[in-house]
Amino acid sequence: MSSNVWDEIPPPNGDFPEKFTFDKVGTSIAGTITNIRKFTWEGKTSPDLWIQTADGERSVICGQANLLTQLLEIKPMVGDKIAVVYTGERKAKLGNAKVFDVQVKRADGSTVDPAPAPATSAADLL
Repeated sequence: MSSNVWDEIPPPNGDFPEKFTFDKVGTSIAGTITNIRKFTWEGKTSPDLWIQTADGERSVICGQANLLTQLLEIKPMVGDKIAVVYTGERKAKLGNAKVFDVQVKRADGSTVDPAPAPATSAADLL
């Protein structure tokens, strides 16, 4: 009897928030980080931030290179307030890459000293 791959996958543990996507320039999300999970896709691992917003909890999978680079530098934690704005695109090796402004206010009230913010800033959302 052969093994079915679906028998080896455990069911999700709990409810998952609605996925949030940065689909056009100017799209933004702001709120408090409630969970940080690993999300694996196409052999890559990206952070999946669960953010409690005024409209409910959302899941933000952070696979875009610019967004991921900033998050690896800032290292936000559960309880921190975060704001992310999709500010535009830049030329990349394989086409265009999305560019983001990321701002974090730590749970203790301190702020992270980010790179200079572009004209559309996430700082106003915190």
